[in-house]
Amino acid sequence: MANNTVNTGQIEETKQSDLKSILRIMDVASELRRQRELAEGELNIETEKEIIREKIRKTAELTGENLTEEEINVAIQNFYDGLYRYKEPSKGISYYLAKLYISRGKIFKFLLLPIMLLSAVFFGGDKLKEFQDTRKQTYLSQQVQALPTEAEKISNAIKSTTSDSIAIQETDRELNKIKTAQLLPSKIQAVNDIEVSIQNLKQILANLQIEYDVLISTKKTGIDRYYSDEQGRRVSGYYIVVNAKDKSGNPIAINIFNKETDKQSKVNTWAERVSKDIYDKVRRDKIDNGIIDQRLFARKERGKRNLTMLYQNSY
Repeated sequence: MANNTVNTGQIEETKQSDLKSILRIMDVASELRRQRELAEGELNIETEKEIIREKIRKTAELTGENLTEEEINVAIQNFYDGLYRYKEPSKGISYYLAKLYISRGKIFKFLLLPIMLLSAVFFGGDKLKEFQDTRKQTYLSQQVQALPTEAEKISNAIKSTTSDSIAIQETDRELNKIKTAQLLPSKIQAVNDIEVSIQNLKQILANLQIEYDVLISTKKTGIDRYYSDEQGRRVSGYYIVVNAKDKSGNPIAINIFNKETDKQSKVNTWAERVSKDIYDKVRRDKIDNGIIDQRLFARKERGKRNLTMLYQNSY
């Protein structure tokens, strides 16, 4: 009885002290497991234990360790008992780093992404606006340099179309405005002023290039009315209703300046103010036989700014 007690204590003491032997057993078992996976057939558990037991014996002989069969059996059994047992990991820094890695998707979505977006709004927004402003200023500077070239081309077309001194003066005046605009510190104001002058030049050229006849209307021919002039005086006015037609006889819309409203509009039919003599002449022409025999009232020729009046004593 006493011998058994002593023998058991020896076994426990061996289990505690012989850590190196246990580690060797685990290394041997791992190697055998790899060999077993490569084998064509799978060995049963008892055969595997016998192979491990034999390896332990040979290892003990080589190291000079004196292990009993009971010690070997206990070591093998402990190994198999803990083979598939889950061991709670220690909660050190490695544990928490692993937890963070596993949760990286949620952390990015619910924490880092909102922070990044807010940072982009509060910190990147200024940079984005600064970048956009820089691009805009670069574009405006390029326009300030490029647009005068377009204006110069229109100016050359005007001067090749007409010898009218007033038209040429108007053209040069717009070119001088463009030169002044180029010196403005505000690039956007400079571009706006240059574009306005270019539009004015285009209008001058279009007016010089257009050709049409102004014919007295066959419907309502004349108007006798009063209106208030610039000084607020009530003035009597005589008007002849006319239409504009191109060389092919088709109606054409042209820009007409209304002296009563000080506004310009594009129309085909308007009333041209004339002297009472012209008004009476047209009136007599219509009363004579009910139609207007002389309908050609004026003509706009290419290269001319204004109409050439074909009725005498025009107002």
